Amino acid sequence: MTRRSWRQYLLFGLPCLTCAGQLPVFLAVLALTGWAGPLSLHFAIAAGVLGATFVGLLVWGARALNPGKGWKAP
Repeated sequence: MTRRSWRQYLLFGLPCLTCAGQLPVFLAVLALTGWAGPLSLHFAIAAGVLGATFVGLLVWGARALNPGKGWKAP
């Protein structure tokens, strides 16, 4: 068993914050700031960007936890 760094686990935990389901939570937290208006106005774009970020961070975190193992098609 290899010892993993806390950075590898943090990198794998970042997708939890960027999941598109968190967008309503972000809107509630940012309700009193100037960011809530543009986010609610362009909700679909914000959800798409957060979704793409989620997938990218998920893949990046999986590669960080499993170095040297490539992705192979079944």
